[in-house]
Amino acid sequence: MCVAADGWRKLKTTEPQKLDRPMRASLFVCFFAELQARLRALESKDEDVAKLTDLGWLAKGPPFVWHFLKWDAASQSNIVDTSKPPLTQSEILEHLQILLKNVVSSNSLARFHPTRPMAEDMRGDSLVFLIQVGIQGDAAAGLRSSLKALCYNASLQLVATQLREDRQTRSTLANSVAASLPKSS
Repeated sequence: MCVAADGWRKLKTTEPQKLDRPMRASLFVCFFAELQARLRALESKDEDVAKLTDLGWLAKGPPFVWHFLKWDAASQSNIVDTSKPPLTQSEILEHLQILLKNVVSSNSLARFHPTRPMAEDMRGDSLVFLIQVGIQGDAAAGLRSSLKALCYNASLQLVATQLREDRQTRSTLANSVAASLPKSS
């Protein structure tokens, strides 16, 4: 992602007329195209399929079936979430195709950026990216529904990612105002 962002910045300074989309859309396409390529390549790698099956992320097919994961605090690891039906490989590839098509054809991706600067040599456990999708239009609806369908799916582990919906919480300002109000008994 860092290399793609640097390449986009260089192109912007040297030949800005060649840019056909904002950086957020380019990075989004880069990320999900990489996931798509890894999913397709997996079909011919029996050894990797066996490892993913042992982890419980994948059920051998045909067709391959990807489970949903949830965090288990006791074991400090992701476990299979049996409350959600798994997605087939073709369903996941279809969702990825919808994401790639809609982000390129429209301006429906409002935000896709990291919460801290990217570097070649990243330190720390994780890098959080914020994704915000527009609220109007068929392309935005397609992006939103496909992103929701992929939340917590084990297929995203191929690119060391977990996609989750934002928690609905009050803003810092709202919490400050609530704390300053007198308590009623």
